[in-house]
Amino acid sequence: MSATNHSAESPARSRRRGWWIEFLAGAAVFALIVGVSLSASTRETARSHPAAQLSFWELLHIDGAQYKWFGSLEEMTAESSVVVVGHIIAVSEGRVFIPEPKYADRASAHYLNARLQVDEVVHGALAHSGASEITIELFAPNVEAIPLVLKSVPTDTSMFFLLNKAVHPATANLPPLERAAEAKYYEIMGEQARLEKQGDIVGIPAIISDGEFPSNLAGRKFDDVLAVIQALP
Repeated sequence: MSATNHSAESPARSRRRGWWIEFLAGAAVFALIVGVSLSASTRETARSHPAAQLSFWELLHIDGAQYKWFGSLEEMTAESSVVVVGHIIAVSEGRVFIPEPKYADRASAHYLNARLQVDEVVHGALAHSGASEITIELFAPNVEAIPLVLKSVPTDTSMFFLLNKAVHPATANLPPLERAAEAKYYEIMGEQARLEKQGDIVGIPAIISDGEFPSNLAGRKFDDVLAVIQALP
């Protein structure tokens, strides 16, 4: 996986672009990226904002660990497997990836399973057509904070831009059957890829600014943005 290059980025975007920690299978790939979870910026955030005061999404946030930045709503939609409107109904502890012995100095990677009630498929298609619930796999950067995460599950309606893990670049070298098995998991396409529904308007996640979000979406009618996405090829 690699971050997308932009010829002219804002200073804020440039500072925060980077790799979004992701590992699906294969301990060799995992060993190269999991150390980011203990980055200095993460530790600094923890010191300045005690975990008990952070929201669900803030507890899962890693500064500078964005998968990629999208320049437009159209681009983000095109690169998603599916765009859905729904809400999280439960979160539980999920997979744990342990590094190979030769990378024993690396931390294990812990994931959470977020069960999402799908209210509407806006664009694209689910891996299992007609499913009313799907599982979004979320990386947990701070194992000690997992109990707090599980106690602060948001239930508000949002629009999620998702990539199915069966077609994720990180699973490309898996045997066909193993790659197909990943279809039960989805990944949120970065911090831009979650539009909160606040009343009848779009809300931008607090961990990013409107200036870092494509198409100046903050404050637009949620249903209007939904209609724009539905009209895309």
